[in-house]
Formats: sequence, structure tokens, C-alpha cells
Amino acid sequence: MHIQNHFRMSDDEAARLLANPGACDVVAWGGESLEASYLPMCFQPGGEHGSLTTHIAKINPLAAMDGAPAVAMVHGADAFIASAWLSDGEDVEAPGWNYLVLAAYG
Repeated sequence: MHIQNHFRMSDDEAARLLANPGACDVVAWGGESLEASYLPMCFQPGGEHGSLTTHIAKINPLAAMDGAPAVAMVHGADAFIASAWLSDGEDVEAPGWNYLVLAAYG
């Protein structure tokens, strides 16, 4: 996804979000199919970027994908933005959604 520079997270902002990631959307590519789960995560500092860790039950299809390319979507705050809140007096219809998300690949 393209992120405009003024919306990019700083390294400090990313570190704060990763410090307590909560549950994350995890998607992995197993070579023939995608698998996805919503999993609680913990952040472990160390190495170049640190790592996200979780427990995956044996019955979860992700468990058979050990080492497969994956992405964990770490969510922060989000909220609807009504177009009336953004109006500068012009008749502008520009509602949106303000959100904070970090995609951690591994």
C-alpha cells in the first residue's frame, strides 16, 4: 500500500505500537494457499528489528506453515471521520477513516 510521507510512522511510533501489539491478523503463504488467523502476539526486542511471537494450536492450518512467508497486521486506534468535520465551508463530501496499522513481515 502506498503511504504518503506525512502519514508514515516514525521509528519511535512503530516501536510504541509494537511494544504491546495485542491480537494481530496473521496471513501466511504456504506455496499453494493463503492461511489467515487472528492471534495474540507478544513483542520480543532483539536483533535488527525484534520479533513477534505467539502460540499457534496444532489444529490451526498456520501451524503446518512453519517458515512460510507471513505478515502480521498490528492494529492501533481507528475511527470514522465525517466529511462535515473536515469541511472548510465548501460543499465537499470527503468522509474517511483514520487508522494506525503496522505490517510486520517475516
